[in-house]
Amino acid sequence: MKSLRRAVFNRRLTMLGESVARYPDRMVGGVVEAILPCFPELEAGERAAVRRDAAAFVTSQIRAMPSVLRLPVVLAVLVLDALPLVRYGRRFRGLDRARQEAALARWSANPLGPLRDVLKLLRSLALLAYFDHPLVAARLGRTEPASCARVRAAQ
Repeated sequence: MKSLRRAVFNRRLTMLGESVARYPDRMVGGVVEAILPCFPELEAGERAAVRRDAAAFVTSQIRAMPSVLRLPVVLAVLVLDALPLVRYGRRFRGLDRARQEAALARWSANPLGPLRDVLKLLRSLALLAYFDHPLVAARLGRTEPASCARVRAAQ
């Protein structure tokens, strides 16, 4: 009986994680956009493409997580998006760039480890996607992303 209850609970948790995991695309996109650096200089169309690709990469990595990890990450993203409602009356993705940067700085120094760690995960994934993007690599003087060059060198 106990194992049946546990199986039902685990199934419901998985279903919740899958439904919630579809929701944060816009939130992840907003956080990724705020995280990405302003260098190297890219044309507006190029920057938009790089931001879109970086956000898609981060979202795909969150979706690829096992549900036991995905659900807490998605819930933390929901919290990160909603926290500015208290201070500014707007969600994170609705803030101007200066307020987004201030919120990111506060979260980076947050005493709540899980929120700080989720932001660190999002930042790491976003920067990996950004600096490995072919348009950014070309502006930095590389003909291919650094990860490809390392793989080729190791072979």
